[in-house]
Amino acid sequence: MGYITYDELTYRDSDTNEIKGFFPELLELIAEEMGIDSGDIEYVATDWSDFATGLQTGRYDFAIAGLFSTIPRATSAAFTDPIFYLGNSAMVLDGDDRFDDIENVMDLDQEDLTIAVVSGEQSHDFVRNNFENAEIEVVRSSDLTSAMLQVMSRRADVAMSDHFVVRKFVAQQDGTRDLFPDNPWNIQPITWAVRHEDQQLLTFLNNAIEYMVSTGQLQELMRDPRYEDVPFIRPVRELEPIN
Repeated sequence: MGYITYDELTYRDSDTNEIKGFFPELLELIAEEMGIDSGDIEYVATDWSDFATGLQTGRYDFAIAGLFSTIPRATSAAFTDPIFYLGNSAMVLDGDDRFDDIENVMDLDQEDLTIAVVSGEQSHDFVRNNFENAEIEVVRSSDLTSAMLQVMSRRADVAMSDHFVVRKFVAQQDGTRDLFPDNPWNIQPITWAVRHEDQQLLTFLNNAIEYMVSTGQLQELMRDPRYEDVPFIRPVRELEPIN
């Protein structure tokens, strides 16, 4: 399985060297239903810009990286049904009054601003497709906080990433500010990915995700205190008896 380090969602335990977090735990719950031992799952590290290449070259069977299923990405991988939804935000230095009147993300597309993004991450796709004026600083890294470190070191004015990463970074770093704490922009589905030709695997994963939702196991995992900092968004589903 391809994975990308992603805070509580996916990480390597420094004490046991095991891959842990929300996505591995969800995968292992599915494997348990199949009678597969979690020890038989092999995890392969990748990053945001190379996850599709790893799929296509057979380094792993599918990616549990927690991927925004954007249209450009869908040309190189097939995505599962949404596991949850997540928005995006931006981080700046606290006290930088240039951003006091910013109301939406497009207000950041200014000639005198440098925007830091991680290569291959969804914000990279967004600025590449939508920004025309700001200078874009692309950081090659599997660590999504790398863009924010560019702002901390004053190599960039703004860092863009998903709402979870920005919110957690700002909570841990004095002197930083989340520009969109209550209105994350571009809310999109978070998914897993397979090769386009692996439609049988895709169908199985979609069925497995639906089973985890309908049995309440996915929601129970999301409510685990270990993941209380993750801003999970799920659509409200109401079942109505017919007879």
